[in-house]
Amino acid sequence: MGVFKVDIFTPAEIVQKDLEVESFSIPTAAGIITVLPGHASLVSKLNEGMFIIKQSKEKLCYKISAGLIKINKGHVLILSKNVKKVEDLKDIEFKF
Repeated sequence: MGVFKVDIFTPAEIVQKDLEVESFSIPTAAGIITVLPGHASLVSKLNEGMFIIKQSKEKLCYKISAGLIKINKGHVLILSKNVKKVEDLKDIEFKF
């Protein structure tokens, strides 16, 4: 499976820069979307919720507040008021 780059920013910090991921799911105004390599260009409002990133050997989970997402040519930019990493995913099952 291919990968693409994700940048995650808040007004206070750079949460992730040039993070290579295989896929992720994020809550948008239109519902939860899953982004894969080659995804169509998109700009959307983000809703508050869980943001799940899948990398080759691990899954990262963040609680994200309202914001914006921009997907363009294999690069994703996420701007949010607040992003917090959820540390313990042992009891949570996510399907991609």
